[in-house]
Amino acid sequence: MSSLTLRINPIEIPEVLLIVGCHLSTLELKHCMLVSKTWLHLFRTYFWHHHNYTRNVAPAFKTYGHLVRRLSTFNLYDGDLRQIAGACQQVLRLELELSNFPINEGLDILFKSLSHIQELQFRTFNHYFDPQYLVPITTLRRLSSLSLIRTSVRYSVGCDFQALFNMLDNCRALRSLKLDGIIEMKEAKQYEHPSRAGAYTNVLLERGFLNNARRRPSFWSQLVQKFKGDGPEGSESWRKFSVAEIIPPPPPVRVFEYAVDLFQKPDPTVYLERLTKLSIRNISIGSYGDEDAPLWYIFKKSPYLQELHVDFGGYHHQLVQQCLEAIGETCRVLVTLTLERLYSTEDTRTHIQEFLHRPRKDLVNLKLMECRDVGPVLEHIPRDVAAQFKNLSLERTFIEHQHVHRLLMRCLSLEFFAWTAPKDSVYAQPRLDVLVEPWACMETLRHLEHVHVCTDQDSLNALSNRMEQMPRLVSVGACIEQARISFAKAQKDECKQHSKERPLQECSCRRDAGDDASKLVKEEDEIEIKVSSVSVQELTLDAVPIPPSIFFPVALLKPAEIESILKSYPNLRKIRYRGRTFPLFENGYKWLQAERPDISVIHVSQLPRLSVFEV
Repeated sequence: MSSLTLRINPIEIPEVLLIVGCHLSTLELKHCMLVSKTWLHLFRTYFWHHHNYTRNVAPAFKTYGHLVRRLSTFNLYDGDLRQIAGACQQVLRLELELSNFPINEGLDILFKSLSHIQELQFRTFNHYFDPQYLVPITTLRRLSSLSLIRTSVRYSVGCDFQALFNMLDNCRALRSLKLDGIIEMKEAKQYEHPSRAGAYTNVLLERGFLNNARRRPSFWSQLVQKFKGDGPEGSESWRKFSVAEIIPPPPPVRVFEYAVDLFQKPDPTVYLERLTKLSIRNISIGSYGDEDAPLWYIFKKSPYLQELHVDFGGYHHQLVQQCLEAIGETCRVLVTLTLERLYSTEDTRTHIQEFLHRPRKDLVNLKLMECRDVGPVLEHIPRDVAAQFKNLSLERTFIEHQHVHRLLMRCLSLEFFAWTAPKDSVYAQPRLDVLVEPWACMETLRHLEHVHVCTDQDSLNALSNRMEQMPRLVSVGACIEQARISFAKAQKDECKQHSKERPLQECSCRRDAGDDASKLVKEEDEIEIKVSSVSVQELTLDAVPIPPSIFFPVALLKPAEIESILKSYPNLRKIRYRGRTFPLFENGYKWLQAERPDISVIHVSQLPRLSVFEV
């Protein structure tokens, strides 16, 4: 038994290598595959598990395509779709991005060969989700997650909502749906669609004309004529041409007819029984939307939604009313609700109040993003609904302090609270120091985040006093400006302490034998700096603002400011930061490593989220 044990190399144990392979990057996996044949066979599975398709590595997909489980593609042509369909037949998650060139039958072939896809993220450069793209999606019987998003932030993608809703009726296994950057575009039932490309012709093309031929097929006749020797170069024209290229001639145009049920009026009574997660953002709709397929149909068809994210930016007040009524009447088992760009105006204030006043026994997480004047309507949330909130987030929301204060006085079981106000907001008054009533979530709150909310010393003192009454508080979020205000306060307290130390020492030296020593101890306790919160272990810093010019210095934390933060939070273990800029100066980071090596400074993406919302 001992001789057998000696023959086994610890670094060749498959179970150990499989655990190590889960934590390696693509470059590290490449290096490991070159160690030995055993490592090659083990790490090859991880290397090809998630891969990006490019035309340079297309030949390798013929050999190792069966190992790919997650595939990301960019700017694909019809031929690329056919090649992926023949090589990668075990893909479960697909990120598909089509070019603006006509797609013939490649998409049908791809989805027929990959009918077991579970997650699909669909983008197109054509600026329009043609119904011929939506029809093949109905063949994916195991599809559980679908995302139709735009390729660029500047441009949106058109889509026929009537065809979209009929397509969703055929996706019975769909659990998650995301629509981002889509414009409502009504089209006819027949479209001109190019047929299959004709026979491929071998030609020699000049380097300068190759891209023009691909972009403008009208160059075809000129290039073929020049290749035949009719140009000024005569029979010796082949000397200025590159290697042979296979370019298809311009295909003829034919009429493509779709299934009739794709253009029927969708039935709102046909429910998507398994759809539990829905996200609708940046949707551009006319004044009232399509009468045959309005946007609120999607809420009527989803009675079992648990997570809902709706962006109301740019909607007409009548459409906002219809969407809120459809959500309130149908979606009764919501657990997470996110409302973005919901503006309380004279036309919408009554409907928002009715929507928030509805009883929701399962609603636990509420998030408002870039909402305006919603403070008074928040008071219409029932007391029993507010008492069951676990996560509450107000991100870049225009709301006054007293309305937030009244809401928190009813949240009995709140654990996560984040409030990010717009910078230099006019809603900064009245300050938090005038609101002395205790919150109802003092005993349960674990994460507290205030960004651009406390802008003066009095407000920070009031917030610090509240934090002292939170025994379970383990995480705090703030911006660098608030950290500097706290640093200035610490310097003032330190000056006061030094000014009182000397008289105290003189008094202790001259005291008589009959003086009570307990009085002196009491005086020493009164001059100590009060610690903000002992239980805090994580500090989340907001993104550092980038200056408009390189001549303006970036506001980062210095060693003295870091030291004041550590005095306020003596049990700090992690400093998390957002954005792309490291929040500490180089000398500040070196000082932190030397004084407190147990504290790690990491990005928020390197740790699990503290709540259901992205923090």
